[in-house]
Parts: sequence; structure tokens; C-alpha cells
Amino acid sequence: MTIFALRYFGALIIGLGLTGSVRAQEYQDAVAAYVHQDYAAALRLFRQLATNGNADAQLNLGFMYANGYGTPKDEEQASSWFRKAADQGNAAAQHNIGFVYLNGQGLPKDDQKALFWFRKAADQGYPPAQHNVGIMYTGGRGVSKDYQQALYWFRKAADQNYTPAQCDLGFVYARGLGLPVDNQQALYWYRKAAEYGNVLAQVTLGAMYAAGQGTRKDDEESLSWYRKAAEQSNVSAQHNLGLIYSNGRGVPKDDQGAIYWFRKAADQGFADAQYELALFYANGRGVPEDYQQAYFWLLLASSGGEPKAINKRDQVEFVITPQQRAAAQADTRNWRPR
Repeated sequence: MTIFALRYFGALIIGLGLTGSVRAQEYQDAVAAYVHQDYAAALRLFRQLATNGNADAQLNLGFMYANGYGTPKDEEQASSWFRKAADQGNAAAQHNIGFVYLNGQGLPKDDQKALFWFRKAADQGYPPAQHNVGIMYTGGRGVSKDYQQALYWFRKAADQNYTPAQCDLGFVYARGLGLPVDNQQALYWYRKAAEYGNVLAQVTLGAMYAAGQGTRKDDEESLSWYRKAAEQSNVSAQHNLGLIYSNGRGVPKDDQGAIYWFRKAADQGFADAQYELALFYANGRGVPEDYQQAYFWLLLASSGGEPKAINKRDQVEFVITPQQRAAAQADTRNWRPR
């Protein structure tokens, strides 16, 4: 599983970067307008402050242009305001202008300039930028590939409890990128991120405890971490919970529990879960036998790329009527993930 992913613009900056009670009140008014989704007012107020040189307002104005809040999206305006704030030393803006250069959004694509600005923000201790510098070193973007440097920057961000960096540290240790494989260290960093609610780390911990990777095998811990991720709507965790209840791994078999979690993932378009749910309907397991429903889920699973679903779909097609087949096909055309 590849984890490394560069992080883009952060949220609007709420804190004050102003002196004087009048300016502070203007900033609070702008933030209040944004929070209440009066984006036109927020844009106007941030622009007034930004024009007068306030870096936080310049950053926020760039954020609004980048996301199309109160105005059509405008990458050139976003990059212009990010640059103004970045030139004043605003770390979040330096991070954002780095991402602008990385993807060529409003400025020509330039990995070396992206790294330059990420590094400026990282040197100020800004965790998302430290993380992105690490990723640039893992991929050799704008710099020679260097896992030791990547590890250094991931650790900088991870030590500030930045969970994406903690996840990537876990990945580096689990895969032995530039150092020996160390599953115990991988488990340590994944657990740190998971405890802060990082869903990818929670799913990974579930898998590590299920396999006994870096720790003793523990089905109860595996179930607990999968459930935490599943409750955050992670389809992989929901599917794995379905398998746990279906097979009775570390818990009594529970067809209703399996169906519940397979359905959660299936409703989001996860083909593996759609296939498993179809089998429950085809076999009348935990639900009344219903070949039309089975066929419906097999159609979705096969179109979603689940290879096992194709053969099973063709088998079920032989035992349903033309009317049932047409109805299921119509339902799939109207179906949308939710």
C-alpha cells in the first residue's frame, strides 16, 4: 500500500496576525463572515486587510480564491496572494506557494521552486511543509532521492503529532526504505497516528494486529481498530469488519453484523463488499434468498472491477427471469454511491 501523498492548502487561518484593536476587530469580522458562510462579505473584508499588507489576510484571500469561496476559482489570484504572504514569512503561505509550483496551478510547474518554498516553511517548523519536504525526497522531486533526508523531515513533522507524517514514518519502517525493516517501529508510529484519529493508520493497525506484524497476533485489537476506521466511513475497514463477522475470526459468527458492514462499504461503491453482499443474498444467509438482489450487487461489483463477480454474475443470470434481470439492470443504472 502506497501512503505518500503531498498535502495541499490548509484551512482558513483563524488566529490574529494584526496589531491594533480596530484591525483585530476587522479580522474577527472577516472570520465570522467566513464561518457563517457569508463568503462575499468575508472576501471583501479579507481583501481590505490583505491590501493593507496583512499576511494572514493575504493567505486567507488566496485560500478563498483557490477554493472558489465568494468568487469563481482563480488560481492566478490565489497564487498571487499566497506569494504576497509568503514573501512576508508566513509559513502556511510558503507551504501553499510550494504546492502551487508543484502542480502548476496559477504558476508554471517547477519542482525545485516547490521544494524551495516547502523548505522555507519547514525551516519555520510548519508540519505540513516538513512532511512535504520528506515526500519530495522519497520521490526525488526537485532533489535527488534520499530516504535518510525523508526520514529526517517526516520525523520533524511526526514529533509535532502531524498524523500524515506519522503514517509515512510507519510506512518507511514497515517497508525498510533506506533502513532495515522494523515492524515494531512501524507499529509505534501507526499507533501514534491512529490514536489521533488518522483513519489510514487505524486500518493499517487493524491489519498489523490481524497478521501479528510487529506485535503478537491479536484479533480483538484488530477488530477494535477496524471498527474505529469503519466508523469514519473507511470502506476497506468496513469490508474487513464484514469478513471478520462472516468468518467468526476472533468473534462469534454474526451474519447480521457481516451484512451491516458489507452494506456500508457496498453503498459507497466498494466492489469487494458488493460481491460479498451478493453472496449473502444468493445463499439466503442472514437474509431471505433473493437472486434479483444478488444479481444487482454482482452487476455493480463486476463493473467496479471485482473479477470474482463476473463468473458469479453469469451463474445467477441463468436462474432469474428476464423481468428480474431487466429490473436489476435498471436499478444499477439509477444507483449512485452514498
